[in-house]
Amino acid sequence: MLRFIFFLLIVACSTPEKKQKEEDEPLACSPYEIYIDDSVAMACYSGPEFLNGEDIGHQLSNYVADSVGKYLKWSFEKSDYKRVVLDSIAVDLTVISGDTVTYTIQIPFEKTNRCNATTCIDHRGSWVDNRRIADAHHKEFIQNLKKAGYQRIQSSLFTSGTLYEYWVVFTREADLRDCD
Repeated sequence: MLRFIFFLLIVACSTPEKKQKEEDEPLACSPYEIYIDDSVAMACYSGPEFLNGEDIGHQLSNYVADSVGKYLKWSFEKSDYKRVVLDSIAVDLTVISGDTVTYTIQIPFEKTNRCNATTCIDHRGSWVDNRRIADAHHKEFIQNLKKAGYQRIQSSLFTSGTLYEYWVVFTREADLRDCD
């Protein structure tokens, strides 16, 4: 099975490194590590929720969306079509102590045909206290995707603790040529 490991550091992205992951090997959570293979992307962050006023823990979603998006496009270009199983995404935010959190994301994939493949993923969200703002940003994002010609746009809301986050999957119009 083809396996990828993406190490994404807080300060800079490193080049993806291929590594064989043992089945029972736990996913390391420091500083950011994202594991992607044919059936799942898993990521976690453990550390301060905020650092110098910046929302460090929640930024993991940005790294996951970027890495998974690149993986989906790469797989599509190699005719290895994947679909994100949106309703099975698992997001968890656990407060360890004080402002120290563990934030985990798991995004499952399944093989599919070209016309049902997912080629893009993103997220929009905030904290439960800001859910009205998050809802408005999500609605605007979906409208902008439609205006830009993206197809098969689906989203689902995930909450955990104080986290309030939408994950959105969609497909580039060009990837759907010759599909009904």
